[in-house]
Parts: sequence; C-alpha cells; structure tokens
Amino acid sequence: MVDLSLHLRALGQRVGSFVGVAEHEFVDLDSISATIHCGCMSLPQELVDHIIDTLHDDLLALKACSLTCKSMFASTRHLIHQTLCLTPRNNESVLTREEEKQLRSPKWKYQDVQLRFLSYMGERGFLQYTRKVYIHNARQGDTHNTGSFTPDTLRPHMHHFQSLDRAHAITIELYDGDVWASHHKSCFAHFNPTLTSLTLRRPLGHYRRVLQFVLQFPNLENLCLEWLDGNVGRARPTLTAPTIFNPSSLPHGHFRLAHIDGTVHWPTDFAYELGNGFTFQSVELEDSFGDHGQHLLDTCSDNIQDLTVTPSSKGYQLLKTLKLKEIKDLRRLTIRPVYLTILRPRIRFLPDLDHHFYHPLRTRT
Repeated sequence: MVDLSLHLRALGQRVGSFVGVAEHEFVDLDSISATIHCGCMSLPQELVDHIIDTLHDDLLALKACSLTCKSMFASTRHLIHQTLCLTPRNNESVLTREEEKQLRSPKWKYQDVQLRFLSYMGERGFLQYTRKVYIHNARQGDTHNTGSFTPDTLRPHMHHFQSLDRAHAITIELYDGDVWASHHKSCFAHFNPTLTSLTLRRPLGHYRRVLQFVLQFPNLENLCLEWLDGNVGRARPTLTAPTIFNPSSLPHGHFRLAHIDGTVHWPTDFAYELGNGFTFQSVELEDSFGDHGQHLLDTCSDNIQDLTVTPSSKGYQLLKTLKLKEIKDLRRLTIRPVYLTILRPRIRFLPDLDHHFYHPLRTRT
C-alpha cells in the first residue's frame, strides 16, 4: 500500500483550516449529518482505518476528515471526543439565545451556566467516548474563585457526570478539599473502577481533605499535585488522619510534585501520610525541593527506582540537599536543568548510577 501519511496529514490540515475548528471546540454532529453526509459515498473501511491510524494524534485533522464521509464520521468519534474539556469557553459556546440573554442580566450569575457543556455533550450521547476529563471553570481574571468546581455547580448536571464511567484520567483546577468534604465520595464514586491518573492543580483546603479524596480511588497509578502556595491550609481545623483502606493501591505508582512555594508545609505532611499506605517506584520533583522533596524521598526511599528532578534557576542549592545516595534501589535518575552550565560543576554530589539523563531546556553561554 502506498504510504499516504504525509498526504493525509496535509489534507487534514488544509480542510481543518477551512472549517475553523479550534483545539478544544466540539463538532456539531447533528448539523453535519443533516448537511454534509446526505448522499455522500463512504470510503472503504480499510482506507478509513489507515487514515485514523496515521492521524490518531492530530485532533484537528481528524475533525476535518470526519466531515468527508459517513465512514470517517462514525470511525473518528471515539478519538475526537475522548477528552472532555469543561472550560468557560466551551460552556458559553453551547448556550441558547435565551441563556445568553439571561447571562447578560445583572441578576444572573456565571455559576448558573457552569458545566453547561457537560449536559450538552451528554444529551447528544458523546460522553460514552470520554476517557479524559479536564475541569477548569474559573474565568480569566477571576480572583475570588467564583468559577471554581463545587458540588453546587455540579448538581444540575450530576446525571451526566455520573455517565462518565469509562474515564481513566481527571485533571481539576482549583479543587477545594473543604468544599468537597461531604460530597467527594458520592459524586466521584463512579470513577473508582477505572480512574488511574489524577492531577490536582492549585488544590485548596486542609491537606487531609485532599488526601481523603485521593485515597478513594483504588486503582490510582499516577498522582500529580501542582502549584501549591503559602495560602494553602491556613486557618483550617485540625483533622484526624484518614483511614487508608487499601495500602497496596500504588505499588508501582508515579507521584509528581510541582511548583511548590517554599513557605508551604502542606506537601510534607501530605507526603508523609500518603507514604504510610502507598509506595511509589517513580517520583518527579519540579521546583519542589528542601523539606518537601526530601521528606517524600525518605518516605519512598525503599521503593523508588526512577527519579526525575527539574530545578529552577534558583533551585540547584536545594537540589544538592537531597540525599540521593540513600535511595538504595534507584536505577534511573533524570535531571532536566534550566541552566546546564550551572549544574555541571555540581555534578559530583549525584550518586553513582548506570543511567543519568540530562535534558537542558535552556543553556547559558
């Protein structure tokens, strides 16, 4: 068979630019089926499969190709809709004229249309294809977190949210453990059998509330905490440690701690209690050193085999404080320095390993 990869990708990009489909915009399949596919001859399924294999990672090209014939239309849906992006832009893009009119009214609040895109996709049967969920409700310039993800904003769309029982990855911006304290089990229970990856960006509330949320997923393999600042956990009540029901949930898991404010003590306590039940063979630290990084490494030192560190330009002194030589089973160390010339004179503090990987993001002359 002739290799059509380059021709297909170029065709998809040309058609994609013509239809003007943005990266996170949806394709209105109702209007397409009514105007495009009527009387259109389908391509052979073998050719359709080859096109999909070639363009499986090019969402714009797949959306463009889905307009060409019925076979492509049916065969690309599971790829086009595998990621559900619940963002302000998508929520507002599906509002009816009446809802848009009400949204301009001073008596109406943006919270009233949050997650509108979730119901829109559920009503059209697209949620059956969802494997990844990205939730980011805060609008640009929202300094009061009025657009954060809460039980109240989810409640009108709960029946559609519960139909996401095939998703294996969730990313949540602004998860507040205190707000979800009484609702996280009932609202997220349908993810328990399938969820393997969880990312919490800017988590808020008491760290044990967040820990309770994390521990409810028995099949979790990848956990990522990002962007914790000095306001996390302030003026919070003292809470008892949550019960770890399944201590072996993450026997081969990956834990990523990224962009942690040096004044925060939250991650240290979190890592300690999480480490009492979970073990990680892979750990990634990005701008997360000092007590946070060392405590996490101490907790997991008997199991870590793969360690990745990415210090900022100010983080190399803290990187030197990590007691890497005490990780007895460490087999792979990856360092992604921002300024490679800064790291080279300090390379002697690293343990003797068979595999060192240095990935300079920027170099300084």
